[in-house]
Amino acid sequence: MKMRLTSVLVLVFALAVCAPASASIIYSNGPINGTYNAWSFAGMYGYAVADSFVSAGPATVSGFDAGIWVSPGDTPTTFTWTILTGGPSWISGTPVASGSATWSNTYLGPANYGYDLYSSTASGLNVAIVAGTYWLELSNGVTTDALNLFWDENDGPSSAYHSSAGPIGSEAFTVYGSQVPVPPSALLLGSGLLGLAGWRRLRKS
Repeated sequence: MKMRLTSVLVLVFALAVCAPASASIIYSNGPINGTYNAWSFAGMYGYAVADSFVSAGPATVSGFDAGIWVSPGDTPTTFTWTILTGGPSWISGTPVASGSATWSNTYLGPANYGYDLYSSTASGLNVAIVAGTYWLELSNGVTTDALNLFWDENDGPSSAYHSSAGPIGSEAFTVYGSQVPVPPSALLLGSGLLGLAGWRRLRKS
C-alpha cells in the first residue's frame, strides 16, 4: 500500500510538472486602433512592415492577429510573414521562419480616411522560439481587388520599421502559441504530495 501511494503521488507530480502546452497569448501589442494611421505592406509596391515582440520563454508560435486597412468594399487575402531576430530583413534581421498565408477576416467597421478596418488572423504556423526579442514582418500583401492594404498603427510598446519610411509607430497585433513553463504551483504541489507520502509512512510505522 505504501509503495502504491508513493507511486501515485510521484505520477501526479510528474504530470503536473510536464503538463502539455496550452494555447495562449505569447505577446500583444495592444488593441486595434483604426482612427490614426496605418502602413502599407502591399506586394504591388514592394513594401514591408516589421514590429518587434518578446517571448518570455520557450514557445511555439501558431498564429497571430493584426489590424488591416483596405479600400471600401475590398478585403485582405494573402501575404508573406517572416519571424526574425535582430531586426527587419532589410536592416540586420536573421529569419527564423517564413511562409505565405491567407487572412481570415472579421470586419470591424470604417477606419480613418474612409478605409475599411478588419481584424485579420493568420493561423497554421508552427515556429519554435526561445526567450528573447523577435520581429514579425509582413510583406507581399494582396487584396481581393488587387489594391493597397495597410497594417493598423496603434503605437503600442513594440519597435517598428517600414521598409521605405524607416522607424514608425508600432502596429496592432497579437501573437498566439503554446508555452510550457514549469509553473511554481506545480512544484509546490509536488512538494506537498511527496511530504504527505512521507507523513503517512511515519504515521504507519
